Amino acid sequence: MIAKKVAQGRGFRGALNYLLRGSKDATKGEAHRVAWMALRNLADPNPEHAPRLMQWTAQKSARVQTPLMHLIISWSRDENPTIPAIETLADAHLADIGLDRHQAILVVHEDKEHRHLHMLINRVHPHTGKAWSTSKDYARIEKSIGRLAKSHGFTFVPGRHNTAEARLRMPRRAKATEYRMQARTGRRPRARFSDHHISTIAANVGPLFAAARLEVPAGLPESLRVVTRREGEGAGSHQRHA
Repeated sequence: MIAKKVAQGRGFRGALNYLLRGSKDATKGEAHRVAWMALRNLADPNPEHAPRLMQWTAQKSARVQTPLMHLIISWSRDENPTIPAIETLADAHLADIGLDRHQAILVVHEDKEHRHLHMLINRVHPHTGKAWSTSKDYARIEKSIGRLAKSHGFTFVPGRHNTAEARLRMPRRAKATEYRMQARTGRRPRARFSDHHISTIAANVGPLFAAARLEVPAGLPESLRVVTRREGEGAGSHQRHA
């Protein structure tokens, strides 16, 4: 079982139309691929009214530009969970990441070889008007799905954030500034090493630096002393390093 954050946006109506009919245009497509649907924290039980209600709620926050969050939870072909099991897990996941009080539309598709759950969630709280923080959101989502997979008897998929060993061996991610640079210039972010690779290099290179010890020159003034720092060794005083 895995989870994926598809996107953030502001178009609740278009997102729901796509999930129900395969097209953002309400006049096109068919709802044959929908196996189950449910609403959370919406006063009107009619799903066609949900996008407007969610949009009204989103307007409570003047700062949030992308109130819609779209998550997908997928299972393998061998698992084929029941609808009650999917509903239970969906509610547990929303509670786990602090979104159980937010408006949400849950849609299960069975148009592929495996069932998968779509969740359209309003990041803006319907009562407080505060937005759910996206800081380290993928890490929180992945850790939650890992815990729920184990507790509900589904396949646990190791990832960067839910397995210590995987985190050590996966390359570090590029910085957000590099992705913005890529959007402007087309230059791809530079490749990064994993923590495991960095530790291996340090273990191999460290002895070479240790062998090249800094020799203290004869007649070094008493006001200077040799100090060891993370960057290496150097001569310095209490005021500055050489």
